[in-house]
Amino acid sequence: GSSKLCLVTSIMHRRAESKAKQPLLKILLIDDDDRAEKVVDVGQLTTLWKDWHASTEPIDDPVGHFKGLLSEARDFLRDNSLQTEKAAMNLYNNRMANRSRPTDYRRRGLTKKKIPKVAAQASNPSRFEDLLRNLLKVGDDHMSRLVDSEFMMDYLYPDFCREGDDEQVVRRLVAAHVLSEDAAAGGRFRRRSCQFASALYGEEDERLEEIALLNGGWIAVDASIKSAVEGQKFASSAMSKNQMKKGGV
Repeated sequence: GSSKLCLVTSIMHRRAESKAKQPLLKILLIDDDDRAEKVVDVGQLTTLWKDWHASTEPIDDPVGHFKGLLSEARDFLRDNSLQTEKAAMNLYNNRMANRSRPTDYRRRGLTKKKIPKVAAQASNPSRFEDLLRNLLKVGDDHMSRLVDSEFMMDYLYPDFCREGDDEQVVRRLVAAHVLSEDAAAGGRFRRRSCQFASALYGEEDERLEEIALLNGGWIAVDASIKSAVEGQKFASSAMSKNQMKKGGV
């Protein structure tokens, strides 16, 4: 599917009897002309940017502002397809090279066998176990298969860009689009959504005070899966061409 840029405007409070459920988020879609707020759950978000702008001055029209930056990002993507493809391949190869290092090089503090015992100490063992299994699956630090737009940005742009200005936002938009399109096409990366971890409520008014999330991104798929997908694409393409020839197109 296609990716969308949005602004998270607020977190919806759940009543006391619904605290076990994850909070919902109100968002504004940048490309949505009616500018009406929509409600989504955490799992519908791929990745959150907390440092989207360094300026302390408020932006009068944030949706309009970002729509202009999104247009700049699309112009870059239209004119630099070879550069974006090379960057995606280099990032993927880097992730796979790190994963292929000897086992004794990796820091294996947590294993599948240890997860149930660790999760049993949490207030919600099943949710915590699910979170730990997901963390173990993507790896840790430089060994991780999970990447985001910041990783991709480093491969797309060799020159320095001041943190938090509009040019950096444009670059992150470009990077996120490259990863999203690759995932949608069944390529080197697969979308990994954000995950709800926990919520903190006030003791007196039971209002939602804080939520903790595991930020998502895109996972570099194993080489065997990538090869299988590419083989399926090739076979599908060959069949389509053969059918077109039979049809006299």
